[in-house]
Amino acid sequence: MLLAEAGVTSADPTMTFATGGSLESVAGELWMANLTTLGIDPSMQPMAREAPASPGQV
Repeated sequence: MLLAEAGVTSADPTMTFATGGSLESVAGELWMANLTTLGIDPSMQPMAREAPASPGQV
């Protein structure tokens, strides 16, 4: 409602999260649930987690 009053006509964000960790998934699900209650239809896009660089690669 506040977004509509502010003139926002489309607010469907995408959350990109690292896969392989349950914390990111849970946070994403909570984020989606909260935005859905506000009438915003978010989507989630998984992103493969890259291996950390070794000291010789930096």
